[in-house]
Amino acid sequence: MDSKVGETRVSTLPPDCSSASSRKLGNRSSWYRTDPSKFSSDQMVKLRKFLQALGRRASSLGNKIVGRAKKFVGLNAVPDPHGFMKLPQELVDHILYMLRDDCETLRACSLTCKALLYSTRPLTHHTLHLTQRTRGSFTKAKTFSCMRPNRDGARLYFLSYMGKRGLLQHARRVNISLPRVFTPNTLLPHLHYFQTLNRVHTLTIKHYDAVLWANHHKTCFAHFYPTLTSLSLCHPSGRFPFLLQFALQFPNLEDLSLEWLKNEEQVQTDLTVPAIIHQSPPLRGRFRLAGVYPEELFNELRKKMNFRSVELDRPSHAQHVLDACADTLENLTIIHHERIIRTDLSKLSALRRLTLRMVFPEANSSVQFSISAAISTITSPVFHEFVLEFTGPSYLYDCLEPDSCWACWDCNWRELDQILEEQFAKLGNFSMVFRMGEIQHLRHVQEHAETVFPLLASRGCVRFETRSLQITYCMPPLQPQLCMRAHTKRMIGN
Repeated sequence: MDSKVGETRVSTLPPDCSSASSRKLGNRSSWYRTDPSKFSSDQMVKLRKFLQALGRRASSLGNKIVGRAKKFVGLNAVPDPHGFMKLPQELVDHILYMLRDDCETLRACSLTCKALLYSTRPLTHHTLHLTQRTRGSFTKAKTFSCMRPNRDGARLYFLSYMGKRGLLQHARRVNISLPRVFTPNTLLPHLHYFQTLNRVHTLTIKHYDAVLWANHHKTCFAHFYPTLTSLSLCHPSGRFPFLLQFALQFPNLEDLSLEWLKNEEQVQTDLTVPAIIHQSPPLRGRFRLAGVYPEELFNELRKKMNFRSVELDRPSHAQHVLDACADTLENLTIIHHERIIRTDLSKLSALRRLTLRMVFPEANSSVQFSISAAISTITSPVFHEFVLEFTGPSYLYDCLEPDSCWACWDCNWRELDQILEEQFAKLGNFSMVFRMGEIQHLRHVQEHAETVFPLLASRGCVRFETRSLQITYCMPPLQPQLCMRAHTKRMIGN
């Protein structure tokens, strides 16, 4: 590499990313933290060009270095990042993020990639997605997706593809989302590679059938027992005792999510429910319940509920959940749609934070009464922090107009403030969050600023969020903080 290229390119790197710093710090953390927003567009372009030039000029040298490293380190061993590879971990993270959509440039940086390959591989393969996509694609850093259907239905080709290359050892999260019901026949041909996922702490399964999997738990999921702490079942089906049998078999499970149970008849089977439901330890992490579930489920599950955080999204028997966690629940989120969930919080002695999330799928005139009604359902508050969130259709769906979203939020703010004063006179912290779709919707902020902000000035803060922008008003004083998302700079407004 000629000195001219080195001088012009290295100067654009962060302070602790130079070779001298690398020799001293290695891959250990330095004062420089990876934050793409700190880099201007010109700096990103310069760094990208530097990597391209480095790859073109140092390919042969890189092969020699890596070849010698293999000879000294061992047979076909990956070079040790703590040996001659001394790139700061922050720079490794940033390069991986910056080139996430440019695989050709990433491959062209021969020496650089070989130097940081060992460090980036765990980051790249951190999450394994097994979805219904028809071809393999490297979509984002940390995310892989691949599925190829054949005559026998969807088969997990990508699972074997990753396993043959020794990449499953880095996976920490697994997301199985197939277009049809996830059955044992789908997984068994690839069970050998699936069992190598021995470090996974989060498992998400869509279309799980509890009856079909009742006799395959230990065969297919026993390797998750030591490490799995979070389980999410989306659109599950089958008998409820077997659904709980699958969830409670993991001894270290803390977080459980049951979302949108399929409305099917409970088919009677000859299978007997094992005693694992009664022998398993209580769940103490986070619990999310979405959709309608029968009371039979809660009769079994309430004995295992010691959750610290609960999120209720249009559930049935919500009060059963709250009563079961009365002594341990610290963080509660209730999501209101068109129907108000009435709950009694007077028994929640440990509650510290309450969040009411108002989701309006379409504009209607009764919404302003729903906001007041939702807050009025809270009796005997004992919590310290209260968050009131408003989410409209323009935040969820791009095709809808912003006016229809804000029409839902034209409630009587003075009435709301009066309710807050009466209900939560001793409240320690209060905040309101408005979620909108795009930046152009912020023109509505000015219309409400004169009424909403002064009215709530003595209570906390108001935050407006879009997909790319966040404005936070912290009062007093009334000083907005403007935070641009999408990796742009953060500014403080006057």
